[in-house]
Amino acid sequence: MNTQNEQTLDFLERQIPDLAAAAVVAAYHQALASGQSVLQVEGDELIE
Repeated sequence: MNTQNEQTLDFLERQIPDLAAAAVVAAYHQALASGQSVLQVEGDELIE
């Protein structure tokens, strides 16, 4: 693999955590907007 392709791949891989976090937030809001319950952890408890 050439250096430019490696740099592009490295850049894209660094974006994965931010993209995943944004997807979780979007799914959370979509679930709430559609009237579904959402579970989340608060301290050591699971809250609906």
